[in-house]
Amino acid sequence: MVGSDVPYMLMHFDHHARALRVTVKETATGKNWFTAISDDYLPRNSTSTGFYAFAWDGTTSKKNGTVLTVPNGTYTLDVSVLKALGDSTNEAHWEKWASPTVTIQRTPPPSKVGCAAGTRAQAGVPV
Repeated sequence: MVGSDVPYMLMHFDHHARALRVTVKETATGKNWFTAISDDYLPRNSTSTGFYAFAWDGTTSKKNGTVLTVPNGTYTLDVSVLKALGDSTNEAHWEKWASPTVTIQRTPPPSKVGCAAGTRAQAGVPV
């Protein structure tokens, strides 16, 4: 995951949705990495083949607003959608789906080649 190279979740809604929540769980340990995507009052798709694309940049948020960067590893994305007139406290009003395993593997930034520490080029002196 570098720059704009991020995964997308494609979702189709036959009906309006009151809320959408996508949470992240570490596959090996089941550790909760909190909320990756949260949105309210989503309209239905206008065509039978249409979909919405939700980008995930590898970060999650806690309820208090703290943003976490999910480390390299394997995860499951748990999607929960509250029906249009649903009661958020009633489990029967939520549609749920768990993704297949997703792997995050960020590449390290490219290393600087050709300049050792303390050289004239690194210090801004022309060579």
